[in-house]
Amino acid sequence: MNCIDQTTGENFSLFHGDCVEVLKGLPEKSIHYSIFSPPFASLYTYSNSPRDMGNVRNDAEFFEHFDFLIEQLVRVMKPGHNVSFHCMLMPTSKERDGYIGLKD
Repeated sequence: MNCIDQTTGENFSLFHGDCVEVLKGLPEKSIHYSIFSPPFASLYTYSNSPRDMGNVRNDAEFFEHFDFLIEQLVRVMKPGHNVSFHCMLMPTSKERDGYIGLKD
C-alpha cells in the first residue's frame, strides 16, 4: 500500500497518494467535487509499478487500469455532483501505432 498524505482545511481535503487507495478509504457518497489529471497511457510512466496507470503497453491496458479508479469514483461521488479531469489528444508514434499524428 502506498503512503497517503492528507491536508484538511475548513472546506476542503487534499490527498496525495495512490488515487485508488485514497478513494477506497473514503466513505460512500462523500465527495462533492473531484478534479484530477490522470496519467496518459504510455505518455508518461511515473514508476515501474504494474499498478501505475501510465505504465502500460497499450490503450486497452490503460483502460483496464482506469476502471479501478472509475469504480471508486462512482462509489464516493455524491449523486448529482461533478468530476472534472484533464484529457487530450494523444500523440502517436510510427513504431507503436503505425502512423504519426494524434488519436482520441
